[in-house]
Amino acid sequence: MKITVSENEPGKYHVVFDNAEFVLDARDIKELLVQITGILAPSSEAARQAEAHRKTFMARLTAAGDVGMQAFIQTADHDDMVVLLKITENNEELRKKLFANMSDTSRKIFLEDLEFKFRDEISDSIIRAAVDRLERVVEDLEADGQQVYPL
Repeated sequence: MKITVSENEPGKYHVVFDNAEFVLDARDIKELLVQITGILAPSSEAARQAEAHRKTFMARLTAAGDVGMQAFIQTADHDDMVVLLKITENNEELRKKLFANMSDTSRKIFLEDLEFKFRDEISDSIIRAAVDRLERVVEDLEADGQQVYPL
């Protein structure tokens, strides 16, 4: 397989796998690098940093206001939210906050999907990718003027 990466314009990277071309920004490239590093060298410093990063993200979400949390839940990808709920199994405070800001119907759907999709453990690469995407949701909401994290 032939793989090429180039920066054809500032901040936009063209990644080509044989004939399939993808345009990625710096965050996408970073996410890809972290995931590949986690798979190839799971005990690496990058993996430890990703774990610390995830814990920081979860702590900040725990401190989020209800309005921001509701916007976050409504905007985030469903599957990423299911991953977040899975990794909050041992974080009762955040889990309660997430469920308190969902409708009864949403809560029921998430619990059913959680039971169905993730009976077993989730790979670190799936967790890292979901957390990265969820962080982007928060960043995008805040860029649009919606306060999620406390000041």
